[in-house]
Amino acid sequence: MLNKERKKGKKSNGMFPAKISKTAQQSIPYKRIYDDHNTNGGIIEVKDGVFSKSYYISDASFSDIGEVEQDRILTSFEKTLKTFDTDISYQITINARNIDKEKYNKMILLEYKDDEDEYNKLRSEHNQILLDKMKEGKNNIKLEKYLTINVESKNIEEALVKFENIENDLHIKFKRINTEGLKPLSIAERLEILHDIYNLGKEDNFDINYDPVEIRKNGLTSKDVIGPTFLDFSDRKKSQIGDNYVQVLFLRKIPSSIAGDLMNHLSSIPGNMLLSVHYDAQAQEKAVSFASNQVTAIGGEVVKQQRKLTHSGAMPDLISPKLATERQDAEDMLDGLQNQDKRLFKVTLVAAIFAPTEKKLNELVAQIQSKAKERIMALEVLTGMQEPGLVAALPLGLNPIPIYQVMTSDVASAIQPFSTIEVKSKNGFYYGQNAISKNLIIYNRSEELNQNGFILGSPGSGKSFIAKEEMYQVFLKMDNAQIFVLDPEQEYTILAKELNGQVFSIEPGGENYINPLDLDITKDKDGDPVAQKIDYIISLIERMLGGRSELSGYAKSAIDRALTDLYQPYIADLNKRGITIDRAICPTLKDLYNVLNARKEAEARNLAANIRIYCTGTLNLFAHHTNINIDKKMIVYDTSHILASNLQELGMQICLNDIWTRMVANRKREVRTWFYVDEAHLFLKMPSSAAYLSMVWKRARKWWGTPTFITQNVGDLLRSAEGNDILSTSDFAIMLNQAPLNKAALSEMFKISEDQQDYFSNVGSGEGLLFLQKSILPFFNHFPENTKLYKILSTKPKDAELIEKPSEMEDE
Repeated sequence: MLNKERKKGKKSNGMFPAKISKTAQQSIPYKRIYDDHNTNGGIIEVKDGVFSKSYYISDASFSDIGEVEQDRILTSFEKTLKTFDTDISYQITINARNIDKEKYNKMILLEYKDDEDEYNKLRSEHNQILLDKMKEGKNNIKLEKYLTINVESKNIEEALVKFENIENDLHIKFKRINTEGLKPLSIAERLEILHDIYNLGKEDNFDINYDPVEIRKNGLTSKDVIGPTFLDFSDRKKSQIGDNYVQVLFLRKIPSSIAGDLMNHLSSIPGNMLLSVHYDAQAQEKAVSFASNQVTAIGGEVVKQQRKLTHSGAMPDLISPKLATERQDAEDMLDGLQNQDKRLFKVTLVAAIFAPTEKKLNELVAQIQSKAKERIMALEVLTGMQEPGLVAALPLGLNPIPIYQVMTSDVASAIQPFSTIEVKSKNGFYYGQNAISKNLIIYNRSEELNQNGFILGSPGSGKSFIAKEEMYQVFLKMDNAQIFVLDPEQEYTILAKELNGQVFSIEPGGENYINPLDLDITKDKDGDPVAQKIDYIISLIERMLGGRSELSGYAKSAIDRALTDLYQPYIADLNKRGITIDRAICPTLKDLYNVLNARKEAEARNLAANIRIYCTGTLNLFAHHTNINIDKKMIVYDTSHILASNLQELGMQICLNDIWTRMVANRKREVRTWFYVDEAHLFLKMPSSAAYLSMVWKRARKWWGTPTFITQNVGDLLRSAEGNDILSTSDFAIMLNQAPLNKAALSEMFKISEDQQDYFSNVGSGEGLLFLQKSILPFFNHFPENTKLYKILSTKPKDAELIEKPSEMEDE
């Protein structure tokens, strides 16, 4: 249930900034800063003897997770609040910062190659799609969230001890909510934040490689670096900072219950702002005394009103609803403090709104006040206190505003910063838009520790479309990458042809051959490549024999001896030539058959007879030397011609092994291998092929592999031990529309809340949930149909017919 409620910079050009005016210096509210290498980072002395440190808070899903999970987060945050010391200041800030448009575009858009590159038109179309999508969210603004802690100490050494004691505990508590905890901000990061607040629109002027020693040598201070050119607080209702107008508001009125998404709701206006909350924890004895006095005072008012009612002849229990509510609230507060382990807080909430014109400022202020009214609250202008109001809004832990709301910890916990996870990875690929914020999702799993992934969805949900969307971005963006696709349904042929890739048709009587005995002798710590190849061939032969039972020990030994004999001269030749593979001279299944058939033992000859059809008979497709020349960036193995045949599973397993061999070779060339296994559930039908697929998933990372498992048969995946292994060793998943049984199974496995389940049940194509490491993110990916890219990616017959006709993208 949404709204769970709780009861009451770029481098500079090398020029140093000019000294700012003394007035501006005085308006920047801190005394001195401390170098990172002396303090473990980011400490500012805001007043004599008061030291401040800030931490970045990574976001967590809240808006989309349902009542149970929302309550868990609020309860966890309340437990965090209850650990706040009474002599320490705590502040949480949401900073709606401008995004460096040039840096952001460079991060999300495809870079154009030289003028001769034939794919620049596709890059241009992709980039225009993203630029159009950016207009739907707040992609020009990022919401950063900080916790700022202030401690009083005699000196910096004493402050360091206090911070160490505090932050370790708080890191653990926040980690229970957002899985990442708190990240201390360096002094350069804190100064950059302050600089960007004071110099909105001129964020590029700050050098993140801030050097305090060099600054001092030039007769300047940190305030000269971050300060604005102009400050004016003469107007009682607003101020002017540099080229921007600022108005600070405060929370004056709150209802008896507060929605848990309040901060997210208020910070959703389309502009720059600082939304800060100060939590002033009260000593328990003082809190109980305050609540008792409240009960007594309100009780006195009740008695007075009852006397008036009696004198007028009315029933004495008919006191006004407002007074009755106040009495109940006061009694609940006292009971909570005495019997329910609650804490009391004085909470101050301020919002500083920034705009380039007074007209725009008035619009934004009206919008945030309207949002407050929607929650039966009042945000009012801090008349006559704009400068101290700005100080309270800055992430420095200072609160000179003598205005607050008194509330217990359970109510205060509803004023929390978590909303929805935004994903914007450097060098990332576009996967759609956040279903909550409409912001772009930009992610690069190849730069994560675990790159394994899968795409699940019912027929028509958009599985192959979204897989192809990732493929073309890899192709257009990454120079050191190669893409392989196992394609049993001819879904990827059009894309491969458009990208000048290679499509190999695997079919009996065809001209494309793959030798399953191809061996690369590159070693790794997981074992001898020869032993691994022999184990693989044994599983392959079990598949040839129908997979009904495991081979006998003697049969395995016979295969082992035969292959060992076959590989000895091959390996000797490779070592002599200083190479690790030569497909032209690798042994083949025909060679293996001949060796087994020449043995004296009847069981060896019997084994040879059983596999003869695959070695020298009519199904000898895989008994030849490999002749496919992989010199393209995208390669598709078209296995559609062996579907529903005796070669189906055997062929797919051999193709996968060929990809594995090429991945090992690519690693030596420092080329990342992206490979996709469509209809991957076919591998799970037989134990040997399932085990091989599981092995590939476990070891791909070591060889710079990024594998993707694509299937609509979630049941097969979940029923198989190997399928569960694949899921558990994958940190990336796209879960599109699911049937009810699959939805229930996946929800249990990935701890998907009931509300989140709505995002991948009875939804349209390209809609669902993204699983990124430990986070679940609802998304949609609606691709514009009036583009060439759409026609290339679509699996609809009408679109395929259009793209097969010769055409050129028209220059605009």
